[in-house]
Amino acid sequence: MSDMVKVTPKNIVDEARDMPWKVAIEPFRVAPRVHYVGNVWVGSFLVDTEEGLAIIDTTVMEDLYLLLESIRKLGFDPMNIKKIFLTHAHMDHDGAARALKEMTGAELYLSKEDEDWRHRPEADMHDTGFKIVPYDVDHFYDDNEAIVMGSVTIRTKLSAGHTPGTTSFFVESADENGKKQVWGMHGGVGVNTMNTDYLNKVHLPLSLQEDFFKGCEEMKSIHVDICTPSHPSHSNMLSLIPENRMDYTPFVDADKWPVIRKSNRESRRPRKWILDLEAVTRGQSFKYPKERALQIPLAKAASFGYFRSADSSSVTSSGGVSCGHPADRMGRWALPCGICPSGTRCPTGCRRRC
Repeated sequence: MSDMVKVTPKNIVDEARDMPWKVAIEPFRVAPRVHYVGNVWVGSFLVDTEEGLAIIDTTVMEDLYLLLESIRKLGFDPMNIKKIFLTHAHMDHDGAARALKEMTGAELYLSKEDEDWRHRPEADMHDTGFKIVPYDVDHFYDDNEAIVMGSVTIRTKLSAGHTPGTTSFFVESADENGKKQVWGMHGGVGVNTMNTDYLNKVHLPLSLQEDFFKGCEEMKSIHVDICTPSHPSHSNMLSLIPENRMDYTPFVDADKWPVIRKSNRESRRPRKWILDLEAVTRGQSFKYPKERALQIPLAKAASFGYFRSADSSSVTSSGGVSCGHPADRMGRWALPCGICPSGTRCPTGCRRRC
């Protein structure tokens, strides 16, 4: 398992497009009625309900056969998929949407914001080399109205930033013993599409950077028992898979999506670790002035389970991050951007293995 996680992102992407069997992974259960049916590169989650199946994200067209086989291995019939939910309109998440919809007759959901965005010339992703198949959307999300399928309740939250309409999901379901758990997934935390250069290039407002922060803050108040990412490289999810792949309990950790309550005690306040992610995504050292930098408190990334807060850190304003950085000491990647999927290297500069 660890060997798969250590593959670099570019290798994973190339293999998913050209040799998809190399990114295959056996399906596993992450919550009472939620199963991982994606691959090593990008996630897809199957929700099992009394009213049929729902799927969150479809991966790419080239990997659709892997997704269908994973569903069958779990004992489900792909033809019983009733609803297709898309976190956002990027080809690694919606690439197989049209084919899956045509095959099953399922209703397809997307945010109104991304429906508007994906038809603009700047949103075209044909240059990735992946098959891009147009699709029609049947429904837009309403964050004020839960989607109920039998005993399973699915809630959404607009989480703009990665795209204008990125949507996060919260699925409440009960296990065989009647114990209810809430599974949560942020719809997209990759900062590669939130840096200033990219936003200017595709004519999107720089306010999406602040929208991302705002969404993170708002979702801190939502109780989540199980948190998994939309891309395996964004957390240690694959390393937690138990021998019994139907045992979801290793993924239960309410601290990964903490509820931040108001407190006067200093120990309860988020630490102000600041990192210029825009510079990091370009492989450069920190750049100022601050108004040009995309600066994200790492504590906000921590709130979504990408690393655990350490007692102290050493962040420099020039030359990158020191070896005292929490990600380095903790042995886990601190940033939800997928630059280093192994989670074992200092983000910039020294590249020392933990």
